[in-house]
Amino acid sequence: MQVEGLDIAFIGPYDLSQALGIPAQVKNTRVREAMAGAVQLARKAGKSVVALGISYLAVSIDAHIFLSGARSILSKLRP
Repeated sequence: MQVEGLDIAFIGPYDLSQALGIPAQVKNTRVREAMAGAVQLARKAGKSVVALGISYLAVSIDAHIFLSGARSILSKLRP
């Protein structure tokens, strides 16, 4: 949060739940508390924060990007 020029810190709840050893339990208290802690760090660093730390909207997710890429490769392999 203290890196100069850092505009966005994305905290993926699924990734965070995996790191905490409770995969896919995104509503688990531990996940929510960890996200709240990250929001507090952002505020201390002077970064803007909107409700629960959400200050931007992701247009696509990594799973969709990977799926699109795989479909593109597959379409080139098919006759």
